[in-house]
Amino acid sequence: VLISETGGYLAIQSALSQDPKVAACFASYAPIDLRIPFFTTAYERDMEGFPMYPADLVDNHIASLKGGEVVSTATPPVRLDLAFSSIQQGKYVELLGTDPSLFPMERLDTVKEIPRLFILHGKDDTAVPYQSSEAFVEKLKIVHPEVKVFYTVVPGEKHGIDARATLETPWLKEGLDFITPTWLGTESS
Repeated sequence: VLISETGGYLAIQSALSQDPKVAACFASYAPIDLRIPFFTTAYERDMEGFPMYPADLVDNHIASLKGGEVVSTATPPVRLDLAFSSIQQGKYVELLGTDPSLFPMERLDTVKEIPRLFILHGKDDTAVPYQSSEAFVEKLKIVHPEVKVFYTVVPGEKHGIDARATLETPWLKEGLDFITPTWLGTESS
């Protein structure tokens, strides 16, 4: 079972990998379709209230790196400027790499098995637009119509919508009711 709040991309990637076997996946506000202009094109945009960062911020950071240094964690807001700048400047995919296994949309064409999915997004998310999830769900229904998916876009909600939710919040309750039987092994079909 995979549950992801801030790691929606990793949850989807793990679900597509099926190693180890995944029964169900809950991905919140995940950047799944990385080829949309939001991730590939430089343009001015508001991202959850953060400013537009300079075009050379990421390049200057990369130039300042010394060989052999590894940073495995950084507690936000440390490095958020780099993350947002890479998206604002259209460098996100360039920095991610070109290996096809990095792109969930493309992986849909080659994976054989996909678990039950609950995909959640806020309609007003300015950090990861809901269209990223929407494109994935649309393609999933065409390429893997057998996969059971509960996809919800919540009007008026932004990135991190589940932070204030409770188990009684309707859109969360419905999605959890959809995947919980799979987690518990009590699914009827």
